Amino acid sequence: MQIPEVVLRCLAAKEPSYPFKRLYRNLYNLDFYLLASSKLAQGDAPARMDGAVIDGVRPLNIDNTIAALKSLSYQHRPVKWIAVPTAEGRKWLHPVPANEDALVLEVLRMLLEAIYEPHFLPSSHGFRPHRSCHTALLQINSQWQARHRANLIPLKAHEIVRNYHAHLSGLYRYYQLAHNVSVLNKFHYIMKYSCFKTLASKTKTSIRKVIRKHAVGGTFAVVYPTAAGWATQPLYNEGYKRMKFGTDDPGVDMLPDA
Repeated sequence: MQIPEVVLRCLAAKEPSYPFKRLYRNLYNLDFYLLASSKLAQGDAPARMDGAVIDGVRPLNIDNTIAALKSLSYQHRPVKWIAVPTAEGRKWLHPVPANEDALVLEVLRMLLEAIYEPHFLPSSHGFRPHRSCHTALLQINSQWQARHRANLIPLKAHEIVRNYHAHLSGLYRYYQLAHNVSVLNKFHYIMKYSCFKTLASKTKTSIRKVIRKHAVGGTFAVVYPTAAGWATQPLYNEGYKRMKFGTDDPGVDMLPDA
């Protein structure tokens, strides 16, 4: 039997393009399940097990699980749902798998984590160790701030606004059927002040003066001359209401190129 820690280190050392083969053999390694049981016992065991002591799982049970995997007869048992009290006094249902199923899932998690974790971006927070939606929010609060975009400063004022307008309207067009599309309102605020800061950096003035200069009928827009006369380039400000029905727009699946 191969040592699980050695196998995991070897998997983590591979390049992203490496074609992994016969990974299923690790599911037949008893030592992987013993390592998984120790990890579950040290972690959130009561919430992830069916009530038994995980570090007391008998090798016979693991052997039976391995035999079922080899014969392709292994099947997950239905999870139990337990009511977990929250700090607000409410209760929410939490799925609790059977011991053997939890061990198989933990072995799979260790294998996938060893393969993919070294190549995740720092901005990725889903299904990663010590990361969650809360760490994502902390990163947003510390890093997602309205900043000027230096690469847009050489453009004309209406071209800068057109770039931001295309980005915001394109994102809305792409996600307009999503249930939580309204969260783009917060992103809109960041992009709007990024646009203001970019224009302020271009004209070497303050954001307040930029807003006053380009206020057109209660909205922000840049008026500029063309061969046919004066034209107006507004900044997208039409909201992010969820669309209940589809659209015939052929460009709806195209991400904004801005």
